[in-house]
Amino acid sequence: MAWTLDNAEARAAEAPRTFFIPPAELRHALRPGDEVKLIFMLEREDGDSAVERMWVEVVETAPYVGLLRNDPHLSGVIEFGARVTFGAEHVCGYAYTTEELGYDPATRCFLVRRVSETDTPPPRLLALERGRRMGGVRGRRVG
Repeated sequence: MAWTLDNAEARAAEAPRTFFIPPAELRHALRPGDEVKLIFMLEREDGDSAVERMWVEVVETAPYVGLLRNDPHLSGVIEFGARVTFGAEHVCGYAYTTEELGYDPATRCFLVRRVSETDTPPPRLLALERGRRMGGVRGRRVG
């Protein structure tokens, strides 16, 4: 029974428009209690294998060590609560709080094509009030 972690930085470099990871500054400054998503490459002794993204809670920072907070779909390889040693390069997601984001992540988002076709973030976002339609210019600036 074996598992390894995939390199999220390498994946993001291969597909910068479609594979987003948290900024390097955040990935290199994790603290105990932070929750990060890692890509696990799992393989059982019977030959079954899977790639699963799972959450890990950071418990140590030099080096990073976390506790697995998911039950993998492919059983018999790694279990909930297992200790996982990882590096900043393995982090593909971060559990931001609403305060860290600066907006409610449940808010609907509409994206114009030119934003999706560039490799840089837009200069600003506009959050519409609940019940408003896109035809108007009214909204609330986010970021």
